[in-house]
Amino acid sequence: MKKLFITISMFLIANFAYSTDLYWQVNPYAFEFNMNVTATVYIDDVEQQNEMLELGVFCGDELRGSALPRLSPLVNKYIYDLTIYSDQACDLSFKLYDHSTNTVSDLVNDQILVFVANGTAGNAFNPYVVNFTTPIPAVTFTGNGSWEETSNWQGATLPTETDDVVIDGDALISNEVVIKSLVINAGKSLTIQNGGILTVTETITNTDYDALIIEDGGQIIQTNENVAATFKKNIVNPTSWSNPVSGWQFISSPMLDAATEGFVSAEGDYDLYKFDGAAELQWVNYKKHDDFEETFTPGVGYIASYESQTTASFQGTLNNETEYFDFGIDYNSSNDWVNFNLLGNPFCFDIVWEDNIHCKKIAEDGFITLNSTTGGYVYNVEGVIKPGEGFMVYAETKRVSLEYYKELSKSRNEITDYINVIASNNNTFDNVIIRLGEKEVAGLPKLDNINPNIAEIYVKNDERRYGIFSYSPDVTEILLHFDAKEMGNYTLTFDINGNYENLYLIDKMTGERVNLLLENEYTFTAMSNDNPERFIIKMDNSQQTTDNSHFAYISGEELFVNAEGTIQIIDLMGRVVMTEENHSGSINIGELKNAAYIVRCVNEKEVRTQKIVVL
Repeated sequence: MKKLFITISMFLIANFAYSTDLYWQVNPYAFEFNMNVTATVYIDDVEQQNEMLELGVFCGDELRGSALPRLSPLVNKYIYDLTIYSDQACDLSFKLYDHSTNTVSDLVNDQILVFVANGTAGNAFNPYVVNFTTPIPAVTFTGNGSWEETSNWQGATLPTETDDVVIDGDALISNEVVIKSLVINAGKSLTIQNGGILTVTETITNTDYDALIIEDGGQIIQTNENVAATFKKNIVNPTSWSNPVSGWQFISSPMLDAATEGFVSAEGDYDLYKFDGAAELQWVNYKKHDDFEETFTPGVGYIASYESQTTASFQGTLNNETEYFDFGIDYNSSNDWVNFNLLGNPFCFDIVWEDNIHCKKIAEDGFITLNSTTGGYVYNVEGVIKPGEGFMVYAETKRVSLEYYKELSKSRNEITDYINVIASNNNTFDNVIIRLGEKEVAGLPKLDNINPNIAEIYVKNDERRYGIFSYSPDVTEILLHFDAKEMGNYTLTFDINGNYENLYLIDKMTGERVNLLLENEYTFTAMSNDNPERFIIKMDNSQQTTDNSHFAYISGEELFVNAEGTIQIIDLMGRVVMTEENHSGSINIGELKNAAYIVRCVNEKEVRTQKIVVL
């Protein structure tokens, strides 16, 4: 009698599924194919023996199958016999419905099962395991102020990289933070300040532009679409709006759809241009062209200047193309201006030129930035391009594109040996980069600075000036050009990257010879009308040579003259201030004032003259 009772009980339990209505019911006639799955359910890695849990299968949000469990006499466990329907292959996901509470469970299931027509998965002895996990409660910011202040968090606990975070206050991030997901509640805000970096590994939920603020110098790394935000770009105002040689800045939108109208100045006057090398004047003014784009193009740079406004905003949705972003570059063999391309950082995080950007068809793998304080261009072969910043490149051939990568570039740019020569004076500077590569190639052409008074340093090839140029590794001498623009004291600073056996700077005007491996600065006086072919960089240890126009040089308080005859030193007023008959050796010039002079050598054969500068 006892055995009969047990058999009847197991029969009743096993048939519970057939006496309970399903919560989810699919129409099998709506689909062409089906798939059979024998499954078991685990919650937090514990196998479930609960006949009240219904398992639903979905393709996206569309129901494709459901079942209640049955007790299998073969294994004495609850299993689900699922028939799943579809017209094509798709990714299947799972949900649970609890008949004891009549609710859809909030348990989390992240696994995917791919639908296969007429396929099977699992059996009673080895069922397909569907594992649900209990969701971790979100960590909630309820205060006002620093993210790092524990009292601003519910429960006084800072979130970790595995936490879902809810902002229910006004939070500020000033350092590096990594979290799983982020939700900003209505009327609340999160601001990433200068130096702050927020990485969200899964999703951000925010539709209010004013709720997520990235200040200049802040960064956010995320991957999902439709995240509303505002990026605030710091603006440097010109020293004089009537003659604005300073205050110009290259800008670029880190948003997908930021309106150009929203970026123009609300205070005082402003200027906004895009660069078009094919246009008659190259620079296209926002104020004067009705066809100027209504939204900033991601990856394109612009140039702007503001009379008095110190902050401007890009407002839109974050660019989530954080794994790879490809941007085409213009080239025209008959119009060289087209080959200059003004681009920009398309993201809300820093990109490193030598690590995150790859392009082999731009001039010398280099780029140009703009110093907004001085109005001068800066030439670079490495460095960081921050969110909101633009830069210019030069295409060497057609079909060129720039590739941006979130991680290291697949084909990392190789930084060869180079010397960055910086000429400075009165808080302005200009630079040229000399590279030593496998062979001599055309480099990145030199642009005229916005500020015409900046002294220029450059090299030339075929009468063209270059801001970056490569020389063959066996070069022994490089002519370095310097155009002072106006009389003054200048300093050349040499940033030397690589190993050099010998490296010297020769001042052809004074004869000064500087060992750059021991000293990286050289200070001198120059005139506006000096011959720009003043300096030589020598790669070997040979002695200085003098030509017919350079026969004298200064070392300390001594003037050495490599010529014979009567030596006269003449000031710029034409007065002879020193004479030495039948010269041999050196002349002490310690009594001369700091100024420029003419050295004249007179003998029976010729009269030779040369300018010197006494410091």
